[in-house]
Amino acid sequence: MKKIIIFASAILIMLCCLCSCGNSPKTAYITSEWKIEQMTVNGKTMADALLQLDSKAPKFSCTDGKNVTFTLNGKTHNGTVTENSGVYLIAFNDSAKEMEARIENSKLVMKIKDSDTIELVFKLK
Repeated sequence: MKKIIIFASAILIMLCCLCSCGNSPKTAYITSEWKIEQMTVNGKTMADALLQLDSKAPKFSCTDGKNVTFTLNGKTHNGTVTENSGVYLIAFNDSAKEMEARIENSKLVMKIKDSDTIELVFKLK
């Protein structure tokens, strides 16, 4: 009887492990590869399909967790990122404006700090 309980427990544990290996969502980090999904400027939203056709669409990358490259309207801005309690603050070398970013449901949501005029949503590539 003891052997049957141990065997059944082992099978149950193996089944639980197999079930947990299924389609689990990818964990997103600031250093993930991002692709623009949506851009909202002054209340007007441009979605994925249109943005992918635009060569000047926003691009974002941060490969080392410290240095960022952000491209908008064909102009590249380099800067640094710091993280505090899940909020990323991005400071650019060529601008006094800063951006705040959060990762929500495997999406990177960025906006200009203290402003609601622009919001960018990136998804994992």
